[in-house]
Amino acid sequence: MFTTTIRHIVVVPNDVSEENCTFFQRYSDEIVNSYQWVFDVLSDVPHDALEPFLNSPNYIKSKLAGSSLDVQMIRSDLLKAVYDESDWVFNIIWSTPETFSQAKESEVLFKYKPLHITSLETTEALFIGDLSPDSLSEEINNYIRQTLSRLDSCDAVEEILAIIDSGQKKDEIKFDFSPLNHNCTRALYKPLTGYGYYAEDCEDIIPSDNIEQHVRGMTKLSEVINEIRGSVEIPRHLIKNDSIIYSMAMCSFLYKHNSQMWNELYRKLEKPKRDFLKSAIIRNKLFSNFSISNTEVFNPYEDPIISGLLKERQSELAMFTSVVTILAVNQFTPALRLPNAVMLHHDLLKNISALITNPNKKSHRNLNIKLKNYSDVLKSEIGGELINASIIDKNKILAMCDFPIEWLNLDGFPIMVTHEVSRIPTTPGNLCSQLALSGQRVVLPYEAFKDILIVSSFNSFDPIKDHLTSSLEHFKTNNQYKNLNITEVNVSSESELIDALNDFSGGIVVFDCHGNHGGVTAHGWLCIGDDKVDVWSLAHRARIPPIVILSACSTHPIDGSHASVANGLFRCGAISVIGTYAPIRADHAGLFVARLLFRISEFIPIVIKSRSISWREVITGFFKMSYSTDVLQYMVSESKMLTKQQYIEIHNEVNYIINSGQDDWTKKFTSLISDKIGKDESEIYDLINEECRFVDTMLYSQLGRPENIVICQ
Repeated sequence: MFTTTIRHIVVVPNDVSEENCTFFQRYSDEIVNSYQWVFDVLSDVPHDALEPFLNSPNYIKSKLAGSSLDVQMIRSDLLKAVYDESDWVFNIIWSTPETFSQAKESEVLFKYKPLHITSLETTEALFIGDLSPDSLSEEINNYIRQTLSRLDSCDAVEEILAIIDSGQKKDEIKFDFSPLNHNCTRALYKPLTGYGYYAEDCEDIIPSDNIEQHVRGMTKLSEVINEIRGSVEIPRHLIKNDSIIYSMAMCSFLYKHNSQMWNELYRKLEKPKRDFLKSAIIRNKLFSNFSISNTEVFNPYEDPIISGLLKERQSELAMFTSVVTILAVNQFTPALRLPNAVMLHHDLLKNISALITNPNKKSHRNLNIKLKNYSDVLKSEIGGELINASIIDKNKILAMCDFPIEWLNLDGFPIMVTHEVSRIPTTPGNLCSQLALSGQRVVLPYEAFKDILIVSSFNSFDPIKDHLTSSLEHFKTNNQYKNLNITEVNVSSESELIDALNDFSGGIVVFDCHGNHGGVTAHGWLCIGDDKVDVWSLAHRARIPPIVILSACSTHPIDGSHASVANGLFRCGAISVIGTYAPIRADHAGLFVARLLFRISEFIPIVIKSRSISWREVITGFFKMSYSTDVLQYMVSESKMLTKQQYIEIHNEVNYIINSGQDDWTKKFTSLISDKIGKDESEIYDLINEECRFVDTMLYSQLGRPENIVICQ
């Protein structure tokens, strides 16, 4: 199939290692030290061969309708295995002095000669040191023209040549304000310069112990992006995201500032430097900005310990910002950074996790209170301006963070049921980059979703072993899985698990088993028979389908490490994973999966008769239905506000509201309850807020890139 997507092949050393990583966020040392220039440039160069030749309005349409993003990081020794006889048309190879030779040799593997850009000073490829932004653009434009001239003539090629020959140019628009010059605005500034904006001068950051200037700088640029997006008519289902929300993170165990590891380091520092290390690096609440007391002034870059940590953290921030910027440019989407403070609540999250597992009513009340406190403190730290810019009047949100942003409660309901939210974990950094930059839409026919594998593993005496089976049987008896081919296998060892996965060629797998984790320093695991399977070890050994549904406890725990089961599955090739934040109830989990399969069987075929639908939209609608069911069941069994008949009537009506895509479904939901029982809507709203802050559906999260999986007829 002919495509105008440009494949950017970043050739990394043979010995690039997942062990030799940066301290805080775990990027490969080799990548941070030698490839920052590549990721900086990737936000300036085209991701599609048509982009340089479109005028500003058409450029935006191409971005919003789903410009592909194909950035592949490949070891130099694997080039031949991956690209031998590749007939991909547009390829740009990026290399360093260490990888140049093998990258150069690989050029013959391609049917169409790639463009090679390197940081090695040479005449055998384009040396980045000799190229200005304008000359680089001209080189790439010439490469696109030359490649097209080598293609056999066809309608697609003729159309592209006609666009190039039409002489379209982007507008040149001067900012009517001075954009803020700071890392936090880079992911907003770059999309606008790609559109045609330019600035004659920028606003410099003023050293401060607050984030007001940062927030103002971001919101002003986001308003410009939103205004441009609003002027373009694109069907809503084609748009990937309305905003990107991101925050810096580091490995969970590093946030414990009084740990043995940090205490050993503190002993080597004087008190002012210890305080600086805690407030400026470990527990920084701002945008990594900091100030030093006038009475204790010292230069942190002159201290060998602090200097090393500070420079490493800054290099991670630069890499992470570059990745976010590439994504924002690719989708022409406002990307807004949250203050570091949102990541400083591990003790509260650990407390919430403990309360989730406690069945008594007092614990449930405390859990509701703790969740409200958590949401309130997040809202306070993010602030009204950033919430308005990133969430209010938005629908589709991509979050790049390591905290459960889905639990942020606005207007009485968590955003996981008021918005389409997917989330890319930010640690480890290597995995974050992999997920963010593999941004190609995967368009699949519904046929690819019919084959579903359910892998179960329980001991014969386990009291929860039949929960999913019995839930599935209910739907099977009523012929509600008629569109699906469900394969159920029981495995009792890691080797049997690998065999089952490798024997399956479908698109969805469900893991029905026990799961757990080893705290903030260890890997999570799935219990398969007597084996604790570290799924990170399954890479290159087992085929992991693009979609994984984890019906197991704590597969992406709020009180665990970055090495979760869900993250391990991304390492193995998954695109979308439904993970769990804490232990889950087996009866609820069984019905959750059974109902989701029913949705795949019945709902998707109806929608795709008129339009395509993303997997994220499928799951978001399901989350809404599952959430409303949880709330209604509480009102029947606990608060005794509803009869079973009223429950059935409201349940059916709210499902119709959700599945028909009506706006403000939460308001209609509370109104339905109000009408049935004759209570004021404000009373219903207060009850949900006070007694249903937590429901079981909130233990699930859409991780990865479900918006990139598109289902059609």
